[in-house]
Amino acid sequence: MKQALSGLFLFLILFVIVIPYFLTRSPRPPGEKITVHLFLNECSRLRRLELEDYLTGVIAGEMPASFGLEALKAQAVAARTVTVKRMRAFGGRGSSAHPRADLSNDPREGQAWLSRRDMLKKWGFWGYFRNRARITGAVKSTAGLVLTYNGELIDAVYHSTSGPRTENAGEIWGSDLPYLQSVNCPFGQHSPRYKEEKLISFADFWAGLGAELAAEPANKNKSPDLRILEYTAGGRVKTLSVNGRKMQGEAFRRQLGLNFSRFSWRLLPDAVLLQTTGYGHGVGLCQYGADGLARRGWDFRSILKYYYRGVDIVRLQIRG
Repeated sequence: MKQALSGLFLFLILFVIVIPYFLTRSPRPPGEKITVHLFLNECSRLRRLELEDYLTGVIAGEMPASFGLEALKAQAVAARTVTVKRMRAFGGRGSSAHPRADLSNDPREGQAWLSRRDMLKKWGFWGYFRNRARITGAVKSTAGLVLTYNGELIDAVYHSTSGPRTENAGEIWGSDLPYLQSVNCPFGQHSPRYKEEKLISFADFWAGLGAELAAEPANKNKSPDLRILEYTAGGRVKTLSVNGRKMQGEAFRRQLGLNFSRFSWRLLPDAVLLQTTGYGHGVGLCQYGADGLARRGWDFRSILKYYYRGVDIVRLQIRG
């Protein structure tokens, strides 16, 4: 009986852990072992991962696994470029979270990342095998590929949902880059964040903008006078006036907790109804747009060259 139970236990370990590990692990190109030093914020621990394994976790955290395979491939190349450009071994600045880390798993600082345990929690047992297999397939088929402009790795930034157009980098961060220019993007309208509304009472409106405007009206229940002064190339609100005071559209968005600075509004008797289109900073690869293009038959190279203008897709050169 004990022998039978032991045999069953070994079979379960083999079925649940060992076989899936070999089926879903990321590819390792011969002779190209690159180690990423990742800082895990939730446990303040430094973890060493092979680059392609790290990318599998990034894609799982950054893009829905149900997206078209060519969109997943495009995400893999963009994420690989972001990673290598940040790595200290390649002359990058590394992570500000830890002196020996290349990146952290905080998406506000770099890229999201999911462990195997996180993926199981997110997708469930069978969803884990199905989704991880799709993601590792995308990583494997683009192994070693990165994006360059004039021979240098680019800032391959990406975001969820751009709305009708992506944005020029200079409009958002002040520094323009020739490969991060505004392009038409009507392909991501299936995003659940494409259009959203937020109702804000007048009191909350003035409380949110008080510090930014350095003044608040005597009557906090008074309707604001809002006027758009200037739009960006991508159609976001660049500047607006609030009761005659000029402010940046991005600051307005941030202070009121809006998803995007492409917004319009409707004044109600006691509140402002703000309507946003898009989600994220709007620069570079639009993830839902990439999925839309993949479902239209575009391959990952065409997708990448559409969102990153004038770039080359090359194989990473490993330093000796």
